[in-house]
Amino acid sequence: MIYVHDTGAVLLFGSGALFCWVQTYLTYKLTQLAINSQFLFTIRFILTCVISVFGSIFFLAEIFAYEEFRQQSAHVVANWQPSDPGYSVHVLSNIGEWIAALCFGMFGLTFFEEFQKISLLVECSQKCEDRRSSPLLEYTNINSGDEE
Repeated sequence: MIYVHDTGAVLLFGSGALFCWVQTYLTYKLTQLAINSQFLFTIRFILTCVISVFGSIFFLAEIFAYEEFRQQSAHVVANWQPSDPGYSVHVLSNIGEWIAALCFGMFGLTFFEEFQKISLLVECSQKCEDRRSSPLLEYTNINSGDEE
């Protein structure tokens, strides 16, 4: 189960860091057009750098921690003890993971002001005017027991 968690975390931090870099670049371009502020760009740039650095620390430290831990087989990773090999590197990995995750949350909050300027209107309409010709209704009529 720990491999599922780590795989998900690596995918999140890898694709999430890429998303943050793209958004930071777009913010920079919008700053040049005077649509976004330089302050917003600076905040996003700093958060993106922190996410990238600590996401990398998480990934690399976890690899080294597991490699050290695999050298002994007294128990499983879920029962990792401070006396086990690789434990300190594992703690470093967890710290990197949590710092990167907190920065992701803060990065998301930087969009608050921009989302205040957007309104979304969704209009729903019926595609088929004649409800009797719906394939779903025809299917339910077949199974309704009205067979001749």
